[in-house]
Amino acid sequence: MKKSIFRLGVVLVVLSLFVTGCGNKKSITGEEFKNKIEKQDKYLLTNAREQFEENDLLVSVYIASDKNYKYQVEFYEFKKEADAKSFVEGNREIFEKEKGNSNTESEVNVANYSKYTLKTNNEYKVLSRIDNTVAYVNAKDKYTDEVQEILKLIGY
Repeated sequence: MKKSIFRLGVVLVVLSLFVTGCGNKKSITGEEFKNKIEKQDKYLLTNAREQFEENDLLVSVYIASDKNYKYQVEFYEFKKEADAKSFVEGNREIFEKEKGNSNTESEVNVANYSKYTLKTNNEYKVLSRIDNTVAYVNAKDKYTDEVQEILKLIGY
């Protein structure tokens, strides 16, 4: 009897640890995004912060694209997590309005992380948020593998 109560206690402790903290993903800063992309020889990196200079919600904005500008991953670092969440929700509404008759979508919301993907009308769209940062993709679906490679590289 004592062994089963002990085992149940261990299971409950492990489950509570998993639920409260193990689901967290580690965000990166704009500077870390920049460094990861620059280490790869196959991408061009643009600092796009100046395009948003009047937006005081942002810390940094970078765009990683292939050398022929056929696809890109945009990375936004916000000052506050709430602003990143708002950015994701606003862009998700735009994406959903562009849905065609045939589409595939997925969504994950865990702890400090959310990811929404949509394939529709020969396009691949991603909104991946960790804490106060967002990776944004709106590319032709024939570049899905290439885009996913960048997202994997940065952990989003």
